[in-house]
Amino acid sequence: MIVCGHSNCGGCAAIRKLDEYKKDLPYTGEWISQSVSISNYIDLKYPEMKEEDKVIMLEKLNAVQQLDNLMTYDFVRQRVESGELNLQAYYYDIGTGSISVYNYDSVFSDMIEEITKTRKPLEE
Repeated sequence: MIVCGHSNCGGCAAIRKLDEYKKDLPYTGEWISQSVSISNYIDLKYPEMKEEDKVIMLEKLNAVQQLDNLMTYDFVRQRVESGELNLQAYYYDIGTGSISVYNYDSVFSDMIEEITKTRKPLEE
């Protein structure tokens, strides 16, 4: 199963400016706010990183995070654990045409685990 993220993602750019989007697009703001913990993690761990690089990291981590979300479904987890299913996140760089592939247990998995542990429930 593949989840594909991409460069120049409007949703990830919006996460970086969530307060603006929540006012103008409340339903979209609610949807993208589910990944705000990833954005906060990047700011905390990489305060000196350029904003454009933070957005790229967010795009990649968001795709990998979706693999973690899929693993919350028992039927997905069981198939992954039995070897019947492989989860991968792709990151497509629109400018270069390159595709990066991240397995569920990729280099980002430790980051996702840390982010998931600190995730707060959505406000109602």
